Amino acid sequence: MTPSATGTLGATPLGHALVYARNRRLSGRLEVYGDAERSASVTLWRGTITAVETRPVGMVTGGFFGAVAYELGLIDASMLDATLLELAKTKRLHGEILVERRALTPAQRDEVLVEQIHRKIHHLFSFPDTATYAFYDVAAPPVSPPVALDVVGPVWRGVRDFPPMRFVMETMRRVGTQAIRATQGGSARLPPQEAQLLRELAARPFTLDELKMMTDLPPARVELLVYVLVIAKCVEAVTGSRTHPSTGALPATMPSGPPPSSGRMSIATPASSSRMPAATPSSAPRISISTPSSIRLPIAAPPSSRPRIIDSHPTPGSFPAQPGSGSIRAVPGTLAALKTPAEYGAAGIVARAATIEDENHFTVLGVADGASEEAVRAAFIRLAKTWHPDKLPIDFHPIRSEIAKIFTAMTKAHRTLTDPDERRIYLGLRQSRAEQTTRPRPEVMRDIDQAMTLRNYELAMTLCDDLVRRDNDDAEALAKHAWATTRAGEVSEEELRIALVKLDRAVNCDRTCDEAVYHRGLVHKRLGNGPAAARDFARALQLNGRHVGAEREVRLYAMRVKKGSGEHKLIAPLIERLDLEARKR
Repeated sequence: MTPSATGTLGATPLGHALVYARNRRLSGRLEVYGDAERSASVTLWRGTITAVETRPVGMVTGGFFGAVAYELGLIDASMLDATLLELAKTKRLHGEILVERRALTPAQRDEVLVEQIHRKIHHLFSFPDTATYAFYDVAAPPVSPPVALDVVGPVWRGVRDFPPMRFVMETMRRVGTQAIRATQGGSARLPPQEAQLLRELAARPFTLDELKMMTDLPPARVELLVYVLVIAKCVEAVTGSRTHPSTGALPATMPSGPPPSSGRMSIATPASSSRMPAATPSSAPRISISTPSSIRLPIAAPPSSRPRIIDSHPTPGSFPAQPGSGSIRAVPGTLAALKTPAEYGAAGIVARAATIEDENHFTVLGVADGASEEAVRAAFIRLAKTWHPDKLPIDFHPIRSEIAKIFTAMTKAHRTLTDPDERRIYLGLRQSRAEQTTRPRPEVMRDIDQAMTLRNYELAMTLCDDLVRRDNDDAEALAKHAWATTRAGEVSEEELRIALVKLDRAVNCDRTCDEAVYHRGLVHKRLGNGPAAARDFARALQLNGRHVGAEREVRLYAMRVKKGSGEHKLIAPLIERLDLEARKR
């Protein structure tokens, strides 16, 4: 079959290619060739992802169905071990075996399949710019696929960790200071803070600086999210003759998809509707703003052929929330969380006036730590409208002095953070004080490792507690604390099982923390849970290819396990990759 479009990821990033297929509801197969050893095939149905196959099999971190279900906490180690044996004997789909045993519901099986697709697409984003792709048009099958996944979620996960910076910077330049709002196409699988920003954008327009102020996400992460929403045509610039109500930003044109280039990829069939023009920022023309009336949602399939859409395209104002996320709430310490005097009430105003001098300048203004001068200026203008002593209602005159104290702190913070010299001096003093009171985390972690080496487990636990007090979800500190309580595995079985519960929590805090997964494997090994230990060691090695301890444990297990068994198939691709890398060295 002749491809209808070909190109390189350097000219057209993977995110642009997938979004292009999404926005045009293409059906077909996208083949991606990383190098002589790595490739993948992405199956698309009406712009949604239905399956991803990677070659060689098992190259994706934690990509096996059973491993994903176990890591998501949907099945336990004993169920995974039992079904792996049945899988090796019957060659049936692992998900169907688990559903048949009622270990998973069909909905949970779909959840695992969706997470598998996310992980595989995320892996493709690690391919170099020299990687090539080819798209093959295929007519949409009459039978609906079991799972159809909106590409926005997988693309966000890939762009977040492997951003195409020159495309991102060009998009940010063109967005500028104009206000944008969400129109369509949100993803239910965005992390909670990103999902909250998307819901806020559906409710009303915001500028880029305002979005950075109303979240604890790093400013660079907000820019990446806006970039993804722009190329996916999920946002539009606010049109009209009036300026934006809060910042005065005038509407301007902005990109609404992958910026086209004067140079095209080689197209086998010029009349094909699936062309994917190369997205070169420097050659991108101005693209006019799309108005709400020009937005066209994908045409729904007839009821008889409609698949289970996992991440659908919600309408404005109805973006699905993360499970358990509840209603939208302002992030503490941001402009959205600061109340007006009326909302504080007299008692609240007096209480804040008593502590205002203890707040840093960014907190006083409700902006993110390190916010730009433009963000600081915009925040102060908004606060001055309600906190200026001359604009107080008569009811607040008895506490005018407290309000004046708060407004004076706001004025001082604004003046300091918008003057380059004063800002530099202030930030220098803050850093100096922080260094005097808080030791850098890498330094503390080195001391923990040294204490463990010297078998000083009490000191190691104390140091881990210090890190956990700073960040309650520090997965590595939690894991090493749990391992220290076992005195490197030299405690009773009951104490090991208690430590295993703690290590499960550490892994759930950060499933990409190789140290947490590795130490959980060590406890499984001490408890005699060989297959569970091997899975954790393999996962840790996939997360960190230089993890010496994990590589040693994986090789030891491969020597003991019977070839052809389910356990051997689980780690065989990893052993092959290790041997290949060793030969290259």
